[in-house]
Order: sequence, then C-alpha cells, then structure tokens
Amino acid sequence: MSKELRSETGTLADLRPDPANARQRTQRGHGMIVRSLQAVGAARSVVVDETNMLLAGHGVADGAAEIGIEKVLFVDVDGETIVAVRRSGLTAEQKKALAYYDNRTAELAEWSAEQIVADLDTGVDLEGMFRDEELRQILDDAAFGDTSTDREGQGVASPWYKYKTDPGRQYITVGEMEIPVDGEVLERLRQALEARFLDGVAYKQTLEAIIGAGLDASENSAD
Repeated sequence: MSKELRSETGTLADLRPDPANARQRTQRGHGMIVRSLQAVGAARSVVVDETNMLLAGHGVADGAAEIGIEKVLFVDVDGETIVAVRRSGLTAEQKKALAYYDNRTAELAEWSAEQIVADLDTGVDLEGMFRDEELRQILDDAAFGDTSTDREGQGVASPWYKYKTDPGRQYITVGEMEIPVDGEVLERLRQALEARFLDGVAYKQTLEAIIGAGLDASENSAD
C-alpha cells in the first residue's frame, strides 16, 4: 500500500548550508556541477533536516544558485522511502552525460582535515568510513599544503612523501625511495599529525626527523 508523502514548494534561499560540512568542493568540481546543470538540468536531489539545513548536496545548491535555478520541491520522508527523481525530455546523449556528471562531480571534492579532527574530538563515529591510512593521507595533505598542480589542475595538495601499508610491511616513500617504519615510528607520526593542528612547523620538523632516522637505519642495514 502506497504512502502519501507530503510535499511543498520553496526557493533555494530556504536552504541553509552546514557550517561544519567536512566535504569541500574544488573549483573544478564546482565548475563541472554548473556545466551539468546547464547541459542536462537539475536531477540529483539534496537532503536537508527539519530546519532546512543541508546534510547532503551543498555542491548542487551552490551550482543552482550560480545559474539561477531558484525553485525547490521539499518532500517529507522518514527514511523508509527512496525518493526517485523522474526526469523526462532528455535525449539519449543527455541521459549518458547525466550519469557521467553525477559520478564524476562526486569525485572532485576534498575533505576538510580540520573539520574531520573537530568531529572526531566531539565523538563523531567514522568507523568503517575511512581506513587508517586514508585518514592519515587527508591529514598529510592538509599539513604540507600544495607543492604541485598535477592533481585536478587546481592546486590540490600533493605531498612530497607518501605513507603506505602493505601486508606485513609499512613504509614511507620519498620519490622512488622506500623507508621502512615500525610501530614506534608510526606512533610518532600519529602524534606529529595531531600536533600539526597546533604547530605546523613542529609537525614538518618531526616528520623530517622520522624520515632521517629511517634513512640512517636503511643505510646501516645495507652495510
């Protein structure tokens, strides 16, 4: 038996952004959302809470505002109904483009390391959403800032080292060099990552010391 859903119309101005949104759209990602709205029109829905604060869909709302889409249809649901947006009037090419836009724009965004740390500090449970090495990489990118423009072509952080974990083996790569690390080094790195938010210089110095120690160990083991 179908359940009647309550709906009402409003405007984009009724939506409020989440000031603690941990996902930040890149310039390239925002531009692609704008182009998708211009090419195939609105399709993806956004999610708001009872106060109309955005929980998901900040990029869509920002893109719509830029090109002048103002009308919003609010549908009240309780989490037990999937809301399917039925689009009509699309050509075969537009349908294919819509699918690509929908998936690609989701990739062109960055995590806010500061917001993630703030959420973890307040007890937000991210269990199962990130692997440990993924969180470390997010923090690393934020700590070093951007030193190249090869990712996304928009100045997305590309640190000069990478932290990697293989089965039974953990190491840091600097260029083509692999530096083995052990549990003690990992703990120092974790502490350095946390300290980064208090003192970025201390963080970088600590990491350089860790890498230096790893190099010394590698050289000594080769003799």
